[in-house]
Formats: sequence, structure tokens, C-alpha cells
Amino acid sequence: MVIHVDRATSKPIEFTGSMRRLVLLITVAFIAFLILLAFDEGSVRPAVGTLGNSDNALNDKIAKYDENDLGEIKFVCDDVKLRPFWIDLLKEKWLISKLFQSQLQSEYDCSKILKVNEVDLNGDGRPEYSVRFDSILVCSPTANCPMAVYYIDDSDKAQFRSSAGVINFSLKRVLFSIGAMRIEFDEKSTIGFKDASVVVNANPDGLYLERFKYDGNEYHRSRCFEYKDSVIPTRCWDINP
Repeated sequence: MVIHVDRATSKPIEFTGSMRRLVLLITVAFIAFLILLAFDEGSVRPAVGTLGNSDNALNDKIAKYDENDLGEIKFVCDDVKLRPFWIDLLKEKWLISKLFQSQLQSEYDCSKILKVNEVDLNGDGRPEYSVRFDSILVCSPTANCPMAVYYIDDSDKAQFRSSAGVINFSLKRVLFSIGAMRIEFDEKSTIGFKDASVVVNANPDGLYLERFKYDGNEYHRSRCFEYKDSVIPTRCWDINP
């Protein structure tokens, strides 16, 4: 038996065997708590490169990667023909976010993602360009992919001379869709440019078509249709990135 003295009363305090066991259990539990706390603090890693709230799916995905891994992500484009379109499209923040929502890649190469077709929209014998962001990283399961149409302005107005040299503004995006199967162009034209139809796979409801007309500066949506067994005018979808 262990005897201690209470200093306040000068009376001896007797610790029985059950009391000693209780004190021992409390001590062991406290030590275990400290060990677990230290383990948790050492194992939890802070989120790296988060872009918003912690519950954001993109943030959670990025947080799983080391800073070194994120530092190695590259956007490359050695194809001189594709490079202007690549640079312009990467200005779309939602498109970058879409790329990162899929499996992160160490390198994003324009030649493996962009598909470009030439089309003469204004009958001047020079090509304009229809560009498709053709990759499972950004396309929907129904093969709707981001698409854009570019007009090349070779006039003097597209050349800006400065102390840093001549700056070329000849590349101009005149139509953009966040998701379409294809863009078709008609023989009918408006202000010298062919009318365009953006075709969206609305499976299982058939196709959804958006008609665009040129206004002298860019293409604007004019009418919308649904197509399954026949073409039916419909209310245009409010599609936002």
C-alpha cells in the first residue's frame, strides 16, 4: 500500500489497488492519444495548388499530387500551324479546368489534341479554319468536343507596329462551341460569310442543331432545331462552360 499526505489537511491519503489501476489506465490512454495526434499531424499533407473550396473535385484531384509532379505538367506545341490556335484556346480557363478534371498528364501536346480543317468561308480563295479539341480528356461520352472557327485577316489593320516590333493580330476566333460533334457550313451566306450549323449529339433524343450567321465581326446564334425523325424548331439551349 502507498501512502501520500494531503498538504491541505496534513492527513494521509491511502491509494487502494483499484485507484492505482484507474490512474494507470488514465495515463496509458493519455499517452495513446498523444501518439495518435502526432501520427495524424505527420501524415496529413496540405492541398497543393488548390483553386477554390476544399470540396471542389478539381482541388481534391490536384491535392493528391506532389508539388514536383505538378511542376512537371507542360503544355507544348511544336507544330507551327497549330500553335496559334493552341495558345488562343488555352486562354479558356474552363477548358484548362476540364483538362485537369480528367487524369492529369505530365504533358499536353497540341498535335495529339487539336484537329484542324481548312474551309473557305468568304469565297476569297484563302482558307479559314475549323478547329476541334479532339481528346477524351475534354470530349463528352457522346463525342461532343470543344470547337472553334478562325478567320485570318491579312489586311494592314491586323498588323500593329510598335517599338517592340510588328505584332500580328491576324488570327481571329469568330465562333466557339463548348461541345459539338461537328460544324457544317452552308452555301447560303450572310455578309459574305457562309452560314454555319453547330451539330450536337443529344443522344438519346437525336441531334440538336444551332444555326449561326456572321454579323460582320463574328458568328451569332440565330435559330435552333431538334432532329430525330424530322427537323423541328426548338428553344435554344442555354449552354455555359
